[in-house]
Amino acid sequence: MTNIKGILLISKSGFELYVHGLPSPARFVYPQNTFAYFELTNVEQYETALKQFIQTNKIPPAQLLFIAQKELVFEKLVVTKDPLNQKEEVDKVIDKIPFETVLSKTVPEQNGIRVIALNGTFFNAIAVSFEKSGFSCLGIQIDSQISATLVSKKTLDGLEIEYIYKNIELLQKNSFPCLTTQEEDSTTYIPLPGESENKPKSRLPILIGVFVFLIAILAFVLLRQ
Repeated sequence: MTNIKGILLISKSGFELYVHGLPSPARFVYPQNTFAYFELTNVEQYETALKQFIQTNKIPPAQLLFIAQKELVFEKLVVTKDPLNQKEEVDKVIDKIPFETVLSKTVPEQNGIRVIALNGTFFNAIAVSFEKSGFSCLGIQIDSQISATLVSKKTLDGLEIEYIYKNIELLQKNSFPCLTTQEEDSTTYIPLPGESENKPKSRLPILIGVFVFLIAILAFVLLRQ
């Protein structure tokens, strides 16, 4: 595995990629009709464009720290001081987030606790697509957790790049975990207070219920014959 480190600043329109040695960050725009509602809608077309982008800009494989811009982040402040009620309210917030797989963590604040969440399916697709070209994901950070300047500028400049590289180990330690091809079915999530892990939302219980219902109908039809 390469020891080269890189930074991937991700937004709704595309991303900026900087790898040590490049003269400046390379800008990638999602091809038309490949991104909508916080998800990649045409992964094959996106991956083809990504490979061309990497080859054209001669970007070497690297270990990338993903940084999600604020527009890709779901945040809500839960105002309560009762630890038991706090956990219940946090769970309610996460359950209402309309993503099949949710990456979430909580940050204590003076007035309560802030829930921060990402669409795990989207970031998984981004991570896997880079893996296919020899890259790896160190973790997923939030721009607001790095600096207010990065939030306002929405771009990587020399000072931001220097700061991120100097603190990349600490930023990785406090980041969301990356979902990879191997970990997709057994992901470890950042724990909420009092929990060991956040489980991904799954459609499996619904599918099992539908299957049982269909079996019951089939049995009823066979008994009537």
